[in-house]
Amino acid sequence: MSTDLQTLGLTAHEEELYLLLVDSPPMTRKALSLLWNHTDSESGAMLVSRLEQHGLITTLAGSPERVAAIAPDVALADLAERRIADLAEAKDRATADLRDRWVQVEHGVDARDVIEIIVGRSAIHQRVRAIEREAHQILAFDRPPYATEQMDNPLENRKLQEGCTYRSVYEGSSLEYPGQMESIRGAVGLGEQARVLWGVPMKMNVADRKMAIVPLETAPETIEVAVVVHPSALLDSLCVLFDLLWERATPFGDPNADDTTAPVTTLDREPGQAALLTLMAAGIPDKAVARQLGVTERTVQRWVRATMAEHAAHTRFQLGLRVGRGSSPVADS
Repeated sequence: MSTDLQTLGLTAHEEELYLLLVDSPPMTRKALSLLWNHTDSESGAMLVSRLEQHGLITTLAGSPERVAAIAPDVALADLAERRIADLAEAKDRATADLRDRWVQVEHGVDARDVIEIIVGRSAIHQRVRAIEREAHQILAFDRPPYATEQMDNPLENRKLQEGCTYRSVYEGSSLEYPGQMESIRGAVGLGEQARVLWGVPMKMNVADRKMAIVPLETAPETIEVAVVVHPSALLDSLCVLFDLLWERATPFGDPNADDTTAPVTTLDREPGQAALLTLMAAGIPDKAVARQLGVTERTVQRWVRATMAEHAAHTRFQLGLRVGRGSSPVADS
């Protein structure tokens, strides 16, 4: 508790007196001074005054006057908001001052200014989150391995709701991981622009095209070393790589959304079957399609055969070509 209250800006003695009042019924200032018998500390009267300024205690009307702790859920919320505002103002002042001092010094290009080496999964995770937290646009390559079985990214979901732009290219094989399809679907629902590509070369996050973080190892089982790339020709190249693969990747739409551009079919569709072509076009395996649509793999294969028959296609490749050319299903004779 002490660490939490002091993080909110209380001194050790302010915290101790506040906890005393939380654990006690309203009392007079005289009674409080008798309980506060720290000879080596500030006077109780001074601490009470500061706790009142913090909005943690109040004086009750009546005779004699008594002091009491305000309900913690209200008082600490207000204190936290003021603390956050103070920290934001301090950050802005320090940033303005230090930025002015920094630009007055001639900073030459040094390899250490272009690339940082981050070692350790925990340190890498923290740095990725720190970069993502400050960004307005994220370009991402997503592929295995994954540090945890939890696929969704709460920070991304919050940033999307705040208006941050996310453009992500997912490795096709990653869609077979449990929870990945649901995670992408949820992010797309919040505004992420997602595409699927087989052969995504690496994990990568690019923030505002000003900074990137990528693993240093080649095809690792786990990621232990990563590099942060600052503005440079190398960063520009990574951005160009993203743009090229983005153009090659297949858009991942919401499988449950109405698709007015989908080819008209002659079959009476079963629930979920309308999403089949969208998922097939993304290169998603039958097993992952089945898991996403909540049906068996045999049902997906039956739907595929029915769709191929509609378009008089003998192979999936031929089906893709015909649908891509906008051909209509073959009417029953």
